[in-house]
Amino acid sequence: MPTEDPSTLALPDRSDHVPGARRHAQFFPELDIGATEGRFDDGRPMRVEAWYDLDCDVVCRTWFFPRAGIEHWQHDDHAGYLEAHGVYAASDSKSCLEASNFVDASGAPLWRVTVATAAP
Repeated sequence: MPTEDPSTLALPDRSDHVPGARRHAQFFPELDIGATEGRFDDGRPMRVEAWYDLDCDVVCRTWFFPRAGIEHWQHDDHAGYLEAHGVYAASDSKSCLEASNFVDASGAPLWRVTVATAAP
């Protein structure tokens, strides 16, 4: 359990992200769909970016949120957290989840959690 009140944490800073920059990349071209910022029900700030992987034909959603208090989390912790907040279903056989460490434009340590789902 986090020791710091998540509602006091800053929103992820993605000011260095340039939407559409990977659209014509030679490898793994991506099409940005949209993004929004907010807070999970427990107050933890987040940003989610939706994008389409043109090579793999998958729709992806990537959540960025502070690692403070949850630095030790593993795959199942992330899956359970997103599932508890109604944005991921671990039972969906067409989706997969991957989590990794990330540092935002302000230098804040974040989790970057991507859920990829087969395109309809």
